[in-house]
Amino acid sequence: EVGDRAESDVTIPAALYNEVVDEIDRDAERLKRVADRFSQIGSKPKLTEGSIEKIVEQTVDYFSHRLPRQSRKIEIQYTSQGEPVSVRFNPELLGWVLENLIKNAIDAADKDHGLVQVRVVGHSRNNSVSLSVRDNGRGVRPGMEKQIFRPGVSTRTRGWGLGLPLAQRIVTEYHRGRLELSWSEPGQGAEFLITLPGASSSS
Repeated sequence: EVGDRAESDVTIPAALYNEVVDEIDRDAERLKRVADRFSQIGSKPKLTEGSIEKIVEQTVDYFSHRLPRQSRKIEIQYTSQGEPVSVRFNPELLGWVLENLIKNAIDAADKDHGLVQVRVVGHSRNNSVSLSVRDNGRGVRPGMEKQIFRPGVSTRTRGWGLGLPLAQRIVTEYHRGRLELSWSEPGQGAEFLITLPGASSSS
């Protein structure tokens, strides 16, 4: 009859189907972790002892899988140096801090050939771990180095200015560490550095 349309089955390759299902599962798990993170802010979070490298690798992997979807050309690199140092940390909260720093770096990175570098360095001599996130973007405006950690101050046109202050609070109050702007050069980029004490020195 006129108006009838033939129905046809759409075949999805098994490999693509499995990839999509895995992606959905990862996003669902990530949403659960996000909810867990914010339920811990304001209360005393549970800290685990170990290496932060796994949570860093997972976070970098999460963003790396999504970078190809962006119209901009951005590369994210991850390196680990030094000897592993065990620290006391909350995976959900520290993961959120790292996500915030990487998001900011991606947003600030060079528009044509963006580069975000994430690096973990274990310092066995002074029993600490440093985690840095560097971009090759516009840098932080001179005079804004300390203000960016104040609530309500944002360098982006769309932003509440709460990410960095909250990230700094999580690092300093809950992990007894430091979060600072370690380097910035107008037109060349910026680097944020997290320093965490080793487990034996933070107990």
